[in-house]
Amino acid sequence: MVTRDEVEDLVARVLSDEVPLVRSLHAGQRMVERGYSIFDVRAVLQAHELESEPVWNAENRNYEVCLIGECLERRTTRVVLGLRREGACVLVTVMQVRRMRRGARRRE
Repeated sequence: MVTRDEVEDLVARVLSDEVPLVRSLHAGQRMVERGYSIFDVRAVLQAHELESEPVWNAENRNYEVCLIGECLERRTTRVVLGLRREGACVLVTVMQVRRMRRGARRRE
C-alpha cells in the first residue's frame, strides 16, 4: 500500500521531472476533447487535494490516485494518475468536476 505521504512525494518527483509522466492514449484524447493541456495537469499537481485513498490496479501494476485542484483557467479539475514507486507514472485521465453547492441534493 502507498501512503498519502508517499503519494505526495511521488507527485513532487513528477513535478521536478525526476520521474517521467507518460500520457495514456485515453488521457491524450480526453485532454483534447475537454480543453486541457499538460500545463493544466501540472497546475493541478502543484496545488491539489487527494480525493481518496490510493487503490492498487493489478492489471497496470500501479496505484491509482485521484487529485482535485484547479487548472490554469480555474476550473475545478480531477486528475487521475497511475503512480509507481519505480519507473514512469501514468496520466490516466483529466476531467472537470462540478462541485455541488452546500445544501444542494443530488437527483436520484
